[in-house]
Amino acid sequence: MHGEDGQSLVETIVALGLVVLIGGAVASGALVGTPRFGPDPRATALQRAADRELRAATDVAKYADARLQPSAIATTVPMPNASPIPVTMVLTTTALAGGGLTVEIDARTLDGTVDADAATTLASRAPLPGSQVIAPQTVAQPTGAP
Repeated sequence: MHGEDGQSLVETIVALGLVVLIGGAVASGALVGTPRFGPDPRATALQRAADRELRAATDVAKYADARLQPSAIATTVPMPNASPIPVTMVLTTTALAGGGLTVEIDARTLDGTVDADAATTLASRAPLPGSQVIAPQTVAQPTGAP
């Protein structure tokens, strides 16, 4: 009579398969639930794009007669080692008392999961290149002054 002292090969393979399946599911869940280390590459790329657009807008807005109209565009931002991500960028300007100007860029992915902002203030604006600026005239010193 045969006793049931040992295991058969089939039982061992089935048990090992179940252990691997359950271990894989637990490890997969742990990796998804673990936050990634370092900055989000999509947020970094979007911030760089917003900063680049702000520099271009500031180069135009720095002149006294330049006019930037608020606008929004849909574009893509290149990603290193990945496909470009679709984003919208919104340009807004606010005139300040004394002739200054605030320029803002708001960039957001189309799915709304990542956004970036860039802003700068121009305290005063330069005359257009090639224009003639009349320097203020000096006033003669009053008589009797030391």
